[in-house]
Amino acid sequence: ENQKINYMHFFSVRKYSVNLVKMSDLKKTKKNSIALCNKYSHFLMTFSALSRKYSVNLVNISYDCNRAIKNSTEVHKSITLIFNENPKLNYTSLPCLLQNYKNGVAMSLMIIIMEKGAITKRKQVEKEASEGRLDHDQVPPIVRRSDTIAYALHAEVAHFHDERQRDFKKAMTSFLTEQINFYQKITDRLRDSLQHFN
Repeated sequence: ENQKINYMHFFSVRKYSVNLVKMSDLKKTKKNSIALCNKYSHFLMTFSALSRKYSVNLVNISYDCNRAIKNSTEVHKSITLIFNENPKLNYTSLPCLLQNYKNGVAMSLMIIIMEKGAITKRKQVEKEASEGRLDHDQVPPIVRRSDTIAYALHAEVAHFHDERQRDFKKAMTSFLTEQINFYQKITDRLRDSLQHFN
């Protein structure tokens, strides 16, 4: 009975958590994407204006510096594009997984309710048999049925936890790999821009 209450609590909290994570990811994606795009757009305008100012003086020394500044402008333009693409690439595996688990949570709650009904029926039949209102031969099949449903519930929950660990490990690995790739692209572009000043 306590295990069933724990299952019910877990799946109820899980449903809320799945919705919360999904909404947080969407808000974070939009907020970060817009803020970072604005930041890099500001850099882009600054470097572009600086490049135009320096292009007036075409002495060989300033020509190399001006070309490097123009390159920085292009790099920041490409970084802005990377930020625009980031939400599309980053948040694919996690929301799909969360949606699958949202549907699974609803089914799990229904299974728990069904198991609770079988246990209630068993208790009722055992009580009626002890009071003599029901033949004792009718009790064992109902006890077997309720035990089977209870064992199936425990097996299903154990299987769910195994799958959950495997799936979330895979999804989080994919998510973090995409994050690393995202920031690596930016780092590579900035490093390339730095080389133009050396």
